[in-house]
Amino acid sequence: MSARRARLGAFATLAAIAAAGLLAETCGRQSPLTQLPNQRPRVTITSAPAPGSKIGNYSYELSWAGFDSDGFIDHFRYAVDAPRRPDAETAWVETKLNRQLFTFTADSLASDDAVFGQRFHTVDVEAIDDRGGISAPAAVAFNALTLAPTVRFKTPAPSPLLTAALAPSTRFTWEGSDPDGIENKLPRYYKWKLFGESSTPTLLDISLNPDTLLRMFAPRFADWDSLPGTATGVDVHDLLPGRTYVAAVVAFDVAGAYSVPMTFNANLVRFDVHQAAAVGPKLRLFTRAFDFTFPGGGFFDRVSDHLHAQVPANLPLTIEWTGTPSPGAIVTGYRWAMDLARVDDETPRSDEAADLSHWSRWGLDQQATLPANRLASGTVRSFYLEARDNSGNVSLGVIELSPVAAGLERDLLVVDDTRLLRDTRVGACVAAPRGQWPTAAELDTFLFAAGGVPWKCYPAGINSTPGILKGYRYDSLATYGISAETVTLAKLLHYRHILWIVNGGFQLNPGSNDQFPALRLLSAPGVLDPLFTWLAMGGKLWIMGGGVATATQLDYEVKFSPPDVFASSNGELGPGRFMYLAPHWRSEIRVNRTARAVRSARAVGGWAGAPDYSLLPPELDEKSEATDPMAPNRTNQSDFYRVNYIAEYLDKPNAILELDPADPTSQRQLSVVDTLYETLGGSAGSGWPVMTLYHGADSPVMVCSGFPVWYFQRPQAIELTDWVLQSLWGLSRKPVAR
Repeated sequence: MSARRARLGAFATLAAIAAAGLLAETCGRQSPLTQLPNQRPRVTITSAPAPGSKIGNYSYELSWAGFDSDGFIDHFRYAVDAPRRPDAETAWVETKLNRQLFTFTADSLASDDAVFGQRFHTVDVEAIDDRGGISAPAAVAFNALTLAPTVRFKTPAPSPLLTAALAPSTRFTWEGSDPDGIENKLPRYYKWKLFGESSTPTLLDISLNPDTLLRMFAPRFADWDSLPGTATGVDVHDLLPGRTYVAAVVAFDVAGAYSVPMTFNANLVRFDVHQAAAVGPKLRLFTRAFDFTFPGGGFFDRVSDHLHAQVPANLPLTIEWTGTPSPGAIVTGYRWAMDLARVDDETPRSDEAADLSHWSRWGLDQQATLPANRLASGTVRSFYLEARDNSGNVSLGVIELSPVAAGLERDLLVVDDTRLLRDTRVGACVAAPRGQWPTAAELDTFLFAAGGVPWKCYPAGINSTPGILKGYRYDSLATYGISAETVTLAKLLHYRHILWIVNGGFQLNPGSNDQFPALRLLSAPGVLDPLFTWLAMGGKLWIMGGGVATATQLDYEVKFSPPDVFASSNGELGPGRFMYLAPHWRSEIRVNRTARAVRSARAVGGWAGAPDYSLLPPELDEKSEATDPMAPNRTNQSDFYRVNYIAEYLDKPNAILELDPADPTSQRQLSVVDTLYETLGGSAGSGWPVMTLYHGADSPVMVCSGFPVWYFQRPQAIELTDWVLQSLWGLSRKPVAR
């Protein structure tokens, strides 16, 4: 074992001991997580009764499991045959166990209850977390002979507290299950009914005691409407605006058992009808060059409402879209056109593929490809999209497309998008640098300094060290203090390659946009990021610094989700987002501190045009007195010789497979995201991809480094930079000393 790895192992051991000590210290007092709103835990029943065979007393063991995303499950509680009236007291039984043996009776209910057949029993289970949060209940119902089927509304979502707002024509959807079904797990059929303000029972009766519906209608539910077990919902029309309704659905199995109890957590929905809810679907349109969602449903036909986007000239452009309907509605069709003379011109297309200046046929396709000959440079084209729902409500969105041609005549643009500490002026000079190295001025020197020049206001004899980019042909752009709108596509299109740098931990003053990287503002919802178009037109990108994912994901954070995790599982990381589209980090990104980076064993290359991965430094290590003299005017060694850095890395599998470009007809798929470096030590641990290279069909080769190259030893930083700029990109450098 090398001395470096031995030190790292000792560091990891000490970190584990410190973490254990911290855990012991926090027992009995509030966790730092209590500063954030508590997330509700979840509970599921994992083992329910199997069908029985006789009447009488019977025993079943039930088991359950809980999960809490921001803490832990402290205990559970269960109730047997709990009353359903909202004002009733439930006899909860608390337990630390996740299973319990229950004994039930299987006699018939009294005839005056108007319910026949064998008695069903219901067990409700809730999970309580370490901060007192209570999960939504999980429930199972059964008798001695069978498990009861289940059904739950999906849209609108059921709630014992909230009243949904729906349009006069709407659609209810549900999902049902028959746990002990033989041929399949679907119920045999459903029965459903709407109750209004003059119904019997009244809405108040249903709200106060939902099982009133069982006493009045079970077991036959005679005057309710029926649907087969394959049905997933029902359309309802001509509801009266200003009125309140309750929708109820019951599932039945082949044995005649039906879903119980009646509850606003599952098979009952209370809703109001509003004419204002009758608007068309909300449109989202996106390509590799832009991603835009209109603020709501409706007609955005005024010129001031149009979206304006620059797109690659003389190339086919595929536009994709989605439509989000009002609650209770479904999208029934889309149509599109290009350069319409009049929006209300309903003349059919003479040729569906070629006559683009008339509306296409209504359909459920969600993309259209505009031909290259309609996207000449210097022209402006208008793309129209309409969506309609099952109530006939229609939305319209328009994009004004400006095709632009790429010059790409210059080698390299280095964008310093960091938000490091600025110099403090003292008279004609500046104060000595403070805080962690580097400050903004020190990073500028590290990257760009000509070298050999006396430092202004520094002690005599101190000359600057050449920047690590010395010898390359490049332009630089510092974004601090300028508007993000000045980073235009017109500027980017001059460059074949861009190195874009964002440091980690940049949120110094969230109230000031100056403190946010320009990349954050360019990636915000509804903003057309010029980098997407530049990539689509052949630009090659290296993003680096430890803050790129944070900057581009800030505005897509799910409420109450961990601030240092960006996940596809909850919708934060998805299509249209920078990290998803550009470097193809599509699973889950985590932000944490690590000590070093090590070249991955998976960094082997082998694809057509791949550089020599063996030329990458085997390990990227922290600076030491032996490798890097401390920066001038620095006195605090711990500010310069850091032992960890903020890293952004993938902590879930992220296999991106595309067809083999050498033989696409074979349907053979290849991995197109290569891991170059992995984390090594620190809080993040080891083995997580922290630097990757994408070499697929979506864009030219692209590099993503979730670390700040300036943290590592200077020779290693130079070696890594030269590998990307020379081995990968083929740029040349004058043979000057660095």
